[in-house]
Amino acid sequence: MLQRKLLAVDTDIIKFYDRYQIWKKHNIEIIRVNTIHDAISHLNKDIFIAVGINADCINFRSLLPLLKASTFLPIHVITSTPSYEEQVEAIKLGADVYSEWLPDGEKNVIRGLVMFDRFNKSHFNAKSPIRYISYSELVMYPDFHLTYIGDVSLDLRKKEFDILYMLAESTGRVFSLEQIYERVWKEPFYIDNNEAVYVQIRNLRNKLAEWPEIKDCIETIRDIGYRLRYQSDKIT
Repeated sequence: MLQRKLLAVDTDIIKFYDRYQIWKKHNIEIIRVNTIHDAISHLNKDIFIAVGINADCINFRSLLPLLKASTFLPIHVITSTPSYEEQVEAIKLGADVYSEWLPDGEKNVIRGLVMFDRFNKSHFNAKSPIRYISYSELVMYPDFHLTYIGDVSLDLRKKEFDILYMLAESTGRVFSLEQIYERVWKEPFYIDNNEAVYVQIRNLRNKLAEWPEIKDCIETIRDIGYRLRYQSDKIT
């Protein structure tokens, strides 16, 4: 019998191990990931029967709509401290089921199996592969024009987003002001356009400044242009 897989977004490793043993008895393999970004990546690579999110340790609010857009699979948000307000919010954001952890682990599994059979979508996986680029804690989704630092949404204007995405696509590659301008503005470059690029780079650096992991990721290469540092580069 082919073993089915459940994708779990859960950072509580100790409790996860106990739950994993129960699911395993029912011929369900659980693939655990730490973030919803990781879950979206796995949905593009493997086949699952559902996605579970442990709301006790995962902040699902900012990324749940994106997860919903990436899959037909049922999404189950589970918590040990349920509230009506959070339930309404979770369902609005894209969860198919919101429920409380039951003290009996076996009952949690049986409830989950019933839910999966009810949705009867185990032959579906991703709606279509979602493009994204990751750099340290930064994750960018060009099809949705969304940028995250971890699970926190970063508000970027269109040109800011396009420049950062251009640099992130080719980490370490140096782009001239002309290359940046002609790709982002989609018009011929003239020397007077230098300032337009400077302004967007300055805005980007200001927005990234509060995130220690990436605050200095955009490097100026004197007399040439800009690049996104290699992640292994030491920032001094």
